[in-house]
Amino acid sequence: MPATSLSIQLFANAGGVGETPATHGWRHLLEHLVLKGREGKSSIDERAETQGIFITGRTYRDCMQIEITCEPEQLKQGLAFLDELLLPIDVSTETIAKEVAVMKQEIALEDDAAKLARGAWQVAYGEAGIDALGDAETMLKATPEALIELQAAHFAPENLGLLITGPVEIEKTMALASASLSRLRGKAGSPVLRTEPGAKRLDMPSAFGELRGTPVPGIRDSRTMAALIAAFGIASEISNSFVTYTPTSNRGLVMVGRTDVNSGVGFLIDELDDDRKATLFNRGRTLALRWIERYKRSPSSNSSWRGMLLCQDKSLRAETLVETMAQVSYAQYLTALTEFGKEKAIIVVGDRK
Repeated sequence: MPATSLSIQLFANAGGVGETPATHGWRHLLEHLVLKGREGKSSIDERAETQGIFITGRTYRDCMQIEITCEPEQLKQGLAFLDELLLPIDVSTETIAKEVAVMKQEIALEDDAAKLARGAWQVAYGEAGIDALGDAETMLKATPEALIELQAAHFAPENLGLLITGPVEIEKTMALASASLSRLRGKAGSPVLRTEPGAKRLDMPSAFGELRGTPVPGIRDSRTMAALIAAFGIASEISNSFVTYTPTSNRGLVMVGRTDVNSGVGFLIDELDDDRKATLFNRGRTLALRWIERYKRSPSSNSSWRGMLLCQDKSLRAETLVETMAQVSYAQYLTALTEFGKEKAIIVVGDRK
């Protein structure tokens, strides 16, 4: 891919190591500890930055992402840092406590849109919908031994997808990348499939705003694409709105909401007439296609989209999603639109004073 930078991204599927009440946030804690590096050495990201290489991590419900951004000629250095990141963590209870103290600040900065979405997930899927951000007290209960076991299962070879995007020679890059992953020996667990919920409502005194969501099957399904078209169409009619969906091969949620006021979203959806529905179909599809086609914008976005799909389903491609989106019929869209109505939707209202 023609570009001035190189993006190396490792994705680890969370199948078999997803959140539970007893381990809420352990994967997020593991991400921090992996990027911190081994005891007695300066942090990996600090050492990388002295070479103009930047390392970031993100933990989602269904996967973990580690991204290394560097210059194309720094491929070997970037992969050397990836090798170090993949070593078993060397951590003490004291280090865990210090890192959790840092993470408390991250948790405290969660915005209202994220809080509303977190509430919708918990209402929709119960324990199977627990967020990946974590709970500080639960993270403090993690032991070094438990986190080492978690790392081995999370980064088991069958869970991984490695994406390298930029102006590099493919065969040479493949050989170098394969060597980086060759020593991993962990065994993946069995994923927990989310079950289809019914319509529910949640009032959140800790947040402000309004959200409506609809449960959807995996991203490969045309019903998910239809829900995205409906959500983007609805959002286009509302100022300061947001649409939230994380690509997953498991059941998920498509959500639309706002955080400037805590009313209006539901009224708009429930009062749409036929002419307005028709207008929003074309607009919503255009916006949804633009959302998917972000993978074309840069090496980073390209690797992000492909990696998130690859680690969950090795046959999934961003191009396939574009084709599926383009084939959604008006009838499918209308059905999806009804799923955001008050009789069927997940409804979350943040009423913080």
